[in-house]
Amino acid sequence: MNMPADFDASEFIDGDFQFQKTSYSGFATVPAQPQRAPMRDEENARAIAIQQELADLKRRQEEKEREKAAVEERLRRRTELQNGRQEMLQNLTRGVGLLEEAEFSTLRKEQL
Repeated sequence: MNMPADFDASEFIDGDFQFQKTSYSGFATVPAQPQRAPMRDEENARAIAIQQELADLKRRQEEKEREKAAVEERLRRRTELQNGRQEMLQNLTRGVGLLEEAEFSTLRKEQL
């Protein structure tokens, strides 16, 4: 039986029934079954799991935002404390200078 010159053998191969060879042995394997559509219960369970995961992530985000606010508040208070200390030191230094000046002024008046 002669085949026409433009014959393509792959036109007659049904891929659903064709066996595949593994790279480890000469044994043939059956192709994987097509995946079935997920059942409604599975989809509902997945949706619930995703919702729970989102709720957990939101809770964690709120927790992290509270932690961040607490850290920022501590930094603000520390800065205020440092600024207050510097201001207090400047006022005390100025006060000591004024007291010394007043003392010298009083001593000069007594000596005259």
